[in-house]
Amino acid sequence: MKKDFSKKVVIIILGLIICLGLMTFSVVIHNRKNKSLLIQRDSTNFVTDTTKLLNYPASFFKKTSTSISQLFSTYSENKQLKKSMYNFLIIKNENEVLKNENKQLRKELKLNDGLTSYVRYNANVIARTPSTWQQQLIIDKGYKNGVVKNMPVMSQNGLVGRVMEVNGNNSKVELITDNSAGANKFSVQINSNNSVVNGIINNYSDGYFIINQLSKNSNINVGDSVLTNGLGGVTPKGLYIGKVYKIVKNKYDLSEKLYVKPAEDLNNIDFVTVLGKK
Repeated sequence: MKKDFSKKVVIIILGLIICLGLMTFSVVIHNRKNKSLLIQRDSTNFVTDTTKLLNYPASFFKKTSTSISQLFSTYSENKQLKKSMYNFLIIKNENEVLKNENKQLRKELKLNDGLTSYVRYNANVIARTPSTWQQQLIIDKGYKNGVVKNMPVMSQNGLVGRVMEVNGNNSKVELITDNSAGANKFSVQINSNNSVVNGIINNYSDGYFIINQLSKNSNINVGDSVLTNGLGGVTPKGLYIGKVYKIVKNKYDLSEKLYVKPAEDLNNIDFVTVLGKK
């Protein structure tokens, strides 16, 4: 009986030892597993951080390269836009010049339609110097084209002068604004109230012709037309010069001087028409 009891005790102790051993083994295995997972996680984090660190220079270089490329692209685009704007301004200015020239040419054609009793030679102004700006200009038509001395010269709006010197392919024009001592004086008529008053252009000052030596006293009015009268046989009759702008009278209330506004801006002449007899 005692022997059986001893066996049971031994069996129980062995069972406890086995259970304790299993528990210990289980705990060890679990700890190893957790430690392995921790090491694995740390290893993964290390690899990730290392990869990020290694990739940063490449990423920075890529971003910098992209920014530089965009900068050069923007600069090139800006340069191209400036070039396009410059070309646009050039074309715009050329168009303005052509529009002005076409406008003047249309007026010349209109003038030619009204001068059917004359031979007309259309010409370009090719030279005009500052020292003789109000005295003369040079045109690109000469005796080879039929131009003769003393022919009247018209712009699109009215008389500007007469031919004073003729060469083969060009001519010198004496302007109606010439105040020099040797300049020819233009004889004119003022049409006023169904009457005609003759006079002479003696001067040009501050943008106006000054007419005196009137043939008679009459009721001349501001706005009356002034034309050539044909006296002397040099300049044809009826060429338009301008309109009366101001009348200056003496103390006896007689017309003394007439200020006439020219029909043409004599500072801006590019095209002219020379008139000859048929």
